[in-house]
Amino acid sequence: NPILENFSGVIENTTEAGKAISQASAWFSWKWVILFAAGFFGVCLMAYASLAWQFHEVHDLRQQKATLSAEIPRMQATVAELAKRGGNVVWSTCGGKLCFEASSNQGTYSNGNPISIGGWTTNRGNIPLVIPKGY
Repeated sequence: NPILENFSGVIENTTEAGKAISQASAWFSWKWVILFAAGFFGVCLMAYASLAWQFHEVHDLRQQKATLSAEIPRMQATVAELAKRGGNVVWSTCGGKLCFEASSNQGTYSNGNPISIGGWTTNRGNIPLVIPKGY
């Protein structure tokens, strides 16, 4: 009966190996399930973050549009007033500040001396430029 004992030992070893393989395959399949779930959660989180950022940007752009749309009528009124008064102002920059061409006839002081204008001139010649108050 030593052969039977050997067979029963082989059968026990085979049964234990089968159990170990079953446990290993179950653990391996759970690892894949967990890995898939974590990956899916990561993709969902990235999609949510992307959408949240886009909605935030759209909200900011709508606020900017509302602000700029409110300024348009005021600016149009200013331009209309300048056009009504014959304004044909040529704007430029003087030392990094906003300036415009000025008439060389700025008037005179009460003592008859001419009123001087700024020391800026255009690149096209000696057309004087002045920096308006507030800039």
